[in-house]
Amino acid sequence: MTKLSDIPLRERKQSRTRLAIYDASQALLKDRYLSEIKVEEICEMVEISRGTFFKYFTRKVDLITYAIRLWSVETGWEVEQMDPGDLGITFIYDLFHRAAENMKINPYFWREMMALKIFEPETINRLNQNQVTLISLADRLMRFPDKPGIEDIPEGTILTFLKKSLKTAVEKEELPGNLDIDSTLISLTSILYGVPMMMSGYTDLTHLPDEYDRQLNILWTGLRSVLSHPPDKNPGFFFPF
Repeated sequence: MTKLSDIPLRERKQSRTRLAIYDASQALLKDRYLSEIKVEEICEMVEISRGTFFKYFTRKVDLITYAIRLWSVETGWEVEQMDPGDLGITFIYDLFHRAAENMKINPYFWREMMALKIFEPETINRLNQNQVTLISLADRLMRFPDKPGIEDIPEGTILTFLKKSLKTAVEKEELPGNLDIDSTLISLTSILYGVPMMMSGYTDLTHLPDEYDRQLNILWTGLRSVLSHPPDKNPGFFFPF
């Protein structure tokens, strides 16, 4: 097992700076959009130059993708600690509830992430396809010192855990064996991102967990009904996850 002290000092210093920049940006995102945050503000909080900031993050929006990957490593570790039987539909509910709680605490961050999905779908696709690596070994050990084995957890996105949970749900016969995983992922992500967007127009997100539960219940009921009596023709869907 690798220890933080085994990593060269230069890499540890770089990781410390990268995480400090990330933490400063997250603090500022508590009540402002990314476009309203100046790089100089972050630099002042971390006590670095603009040049140093851009050495670690080429664009401000890269702070959002870094956050997605950092979250995925931590969540991946938590999943590894679970009994495999705890995955499936129950875990999907739990994941949605976690997201709802985080949206209430960090609404600006979530809006930035949704904007990234709209305006830079190719960036999100690269993340979903795991074509980029953003979290270094030093980052992992420095940020999560109390999580043994964190160095072996692969990066991912929320789709990583939804897909794994759907496969487990099929294996546990919670969902029909002829379930189209990719099509169901489209439904799940539509609920995840679409429900809070629609609710924000007329109410706060206090009842978001309950609404997530209702929409998920509708989805499972519909899938079980349709897949138990499939139509003669199914046009199918393609989505490049």
